[in-house]
Amino acid sequence: MQSPPESLSIKLPSGLTLAGLRWGASHQPLVLALHGWLDNAATFNELAPLLSDFQILAIDFAGHGLSDHRPAGVSYHIWDNITDILGLLSEIGCSACHVLGHSMGAIVAMLLAVTFPERVKSIALIDGLWPLTSQPEDVPSQLRKALMRQIQHHQRRMPIYMSFDEALTARQRNTPLSLRAVQHIVERGLQKLPEGWQWRNDLRLTLPSPVRLTDAQAEAFIQQLDRPSHLFLASNGLWQQYPYLQEKMSKLNSINVTEVLGHHHFHLEVEGAVILAPLLRAFWHHYSEPDVLNDQ
Repeated sequence: MQSPPESLSIKLPSGLTLAGLRWGASHQPLVLALHGWLDNAATFNELAPLLSDFQILAIDFAGHGLSDHRPAGVSYHIWDNITDILGLLSEIGCSACHVLGHSMGAIVAMLLAVTFPERVKSIALIDGLWPLTSQPEDVPSQLRKALMRQIQHHQRRMPIYMSFDEALTARQRNTPLSLRAVQHIVERGLQKLPEGWQWRNDLRLTLPSPVRLTDAQAEAFIQQLDRPSHLFLASNGLWQQYPYLQEKMSKLNSINVTEVLGHHHFHLEVEGAVILAPLLRAFWHHYSEPDVLNDQ
């Protein structure tokens, strides 16, 4: 079992600062861990300590957790995270690393591995891979919806909770997450204000994407993925809940798939982390060389 993680703050060439948590030593092979939408680096709090022969660097994406928000007037496009990651790897002096992603983080990992394969040793994906897509004929209506929401956005405010427990209950509501699992996300994601508790997340993250990939474009990314890849699907996760994702399984010929008992955030539960950890370690050991992560 490892010591508590080290908190990091890394300024990118763009001027944006990303926060993160690091487990392990700098001489161990580096795994960059990417969380899901509206989560944060603490989503790996249960899993990372079980991966003691690797250094795990879990970042908060821009607008999430303790990381900077993007400047006013700037949107959050999923591919902008790739630019941030490339800047981060340059800042820490890492030419290539393993990437672990959950949900949205898994999609970012896939896009990164296809567009910049020389920076990625392997990708391990937790209940995520296929990006949200639109049919070509739906692109105009998707753009209209997104622009209308942007216009209305300035009237919206992040809710205030009177207590930490109220925020905890709200985050757990209508999810299968245990209280312990939710607490990891909430403790890192909340800030205390004079009037109460509020999420640190940028409210712009909830705006719809102006443009989505089409199914054909998403499939082109999957087909061009040539990095070692393993998808760990939750037995009761997104791919079981949405039939359109099940239809995509036939497109994953180059990706190994393992089903793990649990819900979409199974890696954040004690039981799920215990199951997943040895599977990840075995996968990474096939493709690992020591990496050195610069002290920040």
